[in-house]
Amino acid sequence: MKRASTFGMKVEQLRELFDVGRELPRKPKEAGDEAKQDLLESRLAQNLPLDKRQVEQLPEALSLLCEAMGQLTGDVLGEILQDPSSDLTTTRRVKRRAKQWAAKAASKEDHDTAAAIYYAAIAHALVYHNQRITRFPVAALAETYARLSKETWMPQDLVALFQAARACCLKKEVSG
Repeated sequence: MKRASTFGMKVEQLRELFDVGRELPRKPKEAGDEAKQDLLESRLAQNLPLDKRQVEQLPEALSLLCEAMGQLTGDVLGEILQDPSSDLTTTRRVKRRAKQWAAKAASKEDHDTAAAIYYAAIAHALVYHNQRITRFPVAALAETYARLSKETWMPQDLVALFQAARACCLKKEVSG
């Protein structure tokens, strides 16, 4: 039976044909061929540019990447909020992040924990930097800190921060 793909050749005949093909001398490269070869190899190693759909997905992907990178840097929220040397810029970032979490909260528990972190960031600025990073009135902050300090689910280190922030509010020595 003849096969169209091998034109009826047997395995031994095909091997001989391939061996002859391997032994054929290559044509010498012309001037500029080497440059073309290098350019072609370089271009073949490049990534295909993103299409419109992929570009539209970049903000979400970058957000996830940035969040993952933050986890790699060791910037733990609880540690930032308890460290008096944490800078005000970082404290504001924590506050913004907590505000985003609260806005996207899927449950009351999610919202309440995000709000606790939000107010902890404000408390950090009050206690350790004597700065107000919110437009909430000082009296309203004092009431919020009194209420948060009484929550049974609140960790003791945050309770202490909230109590210190409430004391700052009551003194009304908070700037700006």
